[in-house]
Amino acid sequence: ILDTDGTMCCLDEAVAELLYKKKRGKRIWPWKVVLEIGEDIHISTTGYTWVRREAPKTWKRCLAASNQQNAAAGANPEVAELRPETIFVRNNETREAIEQEDMVVSYRYGNELVTITEADEAYCKLDFGVKSLKLFGFIARDQINMSQLIG
Repeated sequence: ILDTDGTMCCLDEAVAELLYKKKRGKRIWPWKVVLEIGEDIHISTTGYTWVRREAPKTWKRCLAASNQQNAAAGANPEVAELRPETIFVRNNETREAIEQEDMVVSYRYGNELVTITEADEAYCKLDFGVKSLKLFGFIARDQINMSQLIG
């Protein structure tokens, strides 16, 4: 231990340190809203998320050993990031590639493909109005079920 400048610990502590990597902390995301109490009182408030669920990193964005081309391009010679590339081809004998400007956005409804234009999307957009939080009144604590306070 002295020769290698190491540390001494039990097996459980070593496994915990090697298996679980500390994740980067998430940035706090504010939620700004006006709290309305009755018709006369308006208070600008800001809420913050304390706990946020983090999705795991997908397999499409992982790291792999680099080759000589990446090292020549100035990338880190030890590690290179893998990026997926999607190519759409026609379903016929020639299997020719389809260019991006020739594609349209469509959704599957049963067995039918429904194409949605930009005009359709603009027509369907909803205007939710101003974000607000309204307080309608107060009630006694014994009238509130504990399950209503959780989550």
